[in-house]
Amino acid sequence: MRKRIYLMFLTLLIVGCKNNAETTEAMAQVISSDQNTLENVYSPDAIKIIDSKPVLNGLGEISEYYKNENPNLMLAESRFRLGANESRGIFYEILEVKTSKSETLLQLVIWQENEVKELKVCEFEVVSENFKSNVLRSEIDKRRDLWMSYCNAHDVEALVNEVYSANTMYYNHRPLVQGREALIKEYGYMNSPNYSLELNPIIIEVVNKETVFEIGQCKGSYNGKYILVWKKDPDGQWRIFFDSNI
Repeated sequence: MRKRIYLMFLTLLIVGCKNNAETTEAMAQVISSDQNTLENVYSPDAIKIIDSKPVLNGLGEISEYYKNENPNLMLAESRFRLGANESRGIFYEILEVKTSKSETLLQLVIWQENEVKELKVCEFEVVSENFKSNVLRSEIDKRRDLWMSYCNAHDVEALVNEVYSANTMYYNHRPLVQGREALIKEYGYMNSPNYSLELNPIIIEVVNKETVFEIGQCKGSYNGKYILVWKKDPDGQWRIFFDSNI
């Protein structure tokens, strides 16, 4: 008998250009290992990141995760949704997901819309502790200011080594950029004396004591939206664990 898994179906309720959170209805449904149901949720080359676990690359690895781990996702509600690059059909969303084990997960999702449907192209998932702290927000503000200081001083090496985690990830294209050395190379264009950038947060979501989601608007040499996942390193400093501006 084939092993079965449970997966939620997400039905997004989008009304016009409404930017505040919409309710997302989810149903637990049994699916088999043929990936048919997952194909309605994830793109074939989607990336799923579960906190600090190894990255799941592509529909095959994501399917294996659901088969083996059986996370029993039951209900999802949208906390925040924003058009990031509407000409490309890109949207950012923060989903609150309930599990049958009474856990609450927060998913930071990048959706891409095609002619038929929206699919997840990247997803960052963390267990939420429903933890709120203005102190954490002020600490993140200081670290963001430091990011802009290094960026606008055209010191990419200092920027990445100081503000990014050693195992940081950057999602803008495939394959995923991983590690400081690779990111320094990727961000080499910031060393140009004509480059300048300002980061303006739109939403900051404190997930737990060690994780903060940030979605914001860039201004300057690049004027698109951005995503940051801040995590507290063992030395007590907040650093960027995940970065995207797709």
